[in-house]
Amino acid sequence: MNMPFRTTDSLSVKNNCHDPRCHQVFLQLSNDIYRWQAHINDSGWWLEREKQCLELFQQHGYDLQSGMWYCLISCHRSGWKGITSASLLLANGFVKQQKPCWPPVAASDLRRQILENYCNQILPLIYALPMTAVSMSTLQQMLTVIEQLRSYTVALQSPQQNVLRLLSAWLETNIRMTEQHATLPAVSSVSSTYNSWPIVISSVRRTWRSRCTWAIIGATAAFFSMVLAKGVNDPALLIASNRIWAGNPFFVTWQQHLKDEISMLPEDRTTSQLNIKLSELEQRLLDAEQKRKPYITISELKTEIYQMHEILQKQDTMIENRLNQLQKKIDNDQFGTPGELLSISSQISNINSKYLYLSGKKNNIDEAVIQHGTFFKN
Repeated sequence: MNMPFRTTDSLSVKNNCHDPRCHQVFLQLSNDIYRWQAHINDSGWWLEREKQCLELFQQHGYDLQSGMWYCLISCHRSGWKGITSASLLLANGFVKQQKPCWPPVAASDLRRQILENYCNQILPLIYALPMTAVSMSTLQQMLTVIEQLRSYTVALQSPQQNVLRLLSAWLETNIRMTEQHATLPAVSSVSSTYNSWPIVISSVRRTWRSRCTWAIIGATAAFFSMVLAKGVNDPALLIASNRIWAGNPFFVTWQQHLKDEISMLPEDRTTSQLNIKLSELEQRLLDAEQKRKPYITISELKTEIYQMHEILQKQDTMIENRLNQLQKKIDNDQFGTPGELLSISSQISNINSKYLYLSGKKNNIDEAVIQHGTFFKN
């Protein structure tokens, strides 16, 4: 059933199951939103974009792409309440209905791309929102929405499911802190698993050979005790432990930890995707020039430009661009929030993990640790 949505202004709008890219208001909104970073602190500009978005909903209905932009607008306009309400609309838009929101359910690539754009553009803003201006109910509702969106990323096989899982964990932590019931997780001592090493002391007088054997066993036990004592995040120790005991649980766990961190990194395919789009457009113009195909229309050209804008916007999630944005804030005496800094720190840590893991894949992990040992330690 085609159920109406309800916006933050209690305005009911129906979902749009048709391609909105042929409408001028959609193309204009797309063109304006592309330059949003130049208007971060311009409240009047965001108010105009909100009016544009609501006008689009009234005239043509709610589509998922415009809904993602509405999340961006609402986050700047109304903070926690705005992003929670807009994200709820977006999550509801992904629900299968008789007349689903555009893009259609069959267009899984487009739907996956919208979710990835949400993660790349909206999540850094969520981390930057102040925790002092949010209620418990809003945080809980936001957690529910993020879990709902994560279920869609799982269904669409998007790698962003790990990023949303991290946000859910962060929200859960802040909910517990707000409730003033934050407790440290019960961490059982790892060393209890290895509380004793089976050293059998023979009552028979040892020979020189047996003394050497037990000395080696003792040294090995001491070494792994040192691994436990210093922690299982020291790459040099873990690599050395793998030489002594290939495939030991410490090393295997560390490798899996690296893989998990790598999976949270955003993929940068913007250069190749943009080259493909430019080549396709160039070929289309060449075909039209040689009269093999009809001339490209203004609407088609705007669609191509819009898609290129979407590709370029993915660059905003790359760590170098995020650090440049943070530098601009600092230069303007606007320091990053703890959540924003945590997100950047986590991304840098994931990059470190990827470098170390790839170095190990090429059998150069020892050299990498020797040259960059302190760089990889947390």
